[in-house]
Parts: sequence; structure tokens; C-alpha cells
Amino acid sequence: ISGINAECPLRPGFERTKWPVLASHLDMMYDDDEDLEYTATCYKDDGNVEYKKGTKEGFIKAIISYTEGLKKNCVNEELNSQLYCNRAAAQFSIGNYRRATQDCEKALEQ
Repeated sequence: ISGINAECPLRPGFERTKWPVLASHLDMMYDDDEDLEYTATCYKDDGNVEYKKGTKEGFIKAIISYTEGLKKNCVNEELNSQLYCNRAAAQFSIGNYRRATQDCEKALEQ
């Protein structure tokens, strides 16, 4: 399981029924309530991989990953700020300027 992240980053919205074994591995990797900061960091890293693709699909997947990281509600304010900033950049890249601005404001609140 530890090598799966490097070979196959999380693909939010992928067909779980088509890849049930992968889905179960991802659930084990990313649904660890005991280490929310680590899990949020994994989502941030996966979002960064998608964002760097520079495609609309990549930006949308990045937004989903950053959002999932934020949903972990970890106490690390710097990490949360990075997630908001990264999500703002992805939102801006697909023309969602209002949402990008809102995420920038949230990042500053952290």
C-alpha cells in the first residue's frame, strides 16, 4: 500500500466500481482519522500533482483534492492556509474568480 501513492495518485471521482481494489487501498490510505494532518497533506500533494498537469480536468481534480484535505479539519493552520491558497489558484485557473477570492480570504484568516 505504501508505494501506491507514488504510482497512482488519488484520482477524485474515479470509477470506484471499475477499480474496487484500488478504491479500498485509497480508503485505507486517506481515511485515517487518527492522523488528520498527514491525510490532509496527502490530499494536498495529490492536488499539486493534478494542478501541475495544467489542464482543466487537472484543475478540477486538484480542487476536489484540496477540498478533501480541508474537510479533515486538521489543526495545522499553515497547512489549511496552503490548501485554501492552492484551491484558489485552481479555481482561478478555470475562471471561478469569486470562489478563488473567497479561498484567498479564508487562507488569510488561518
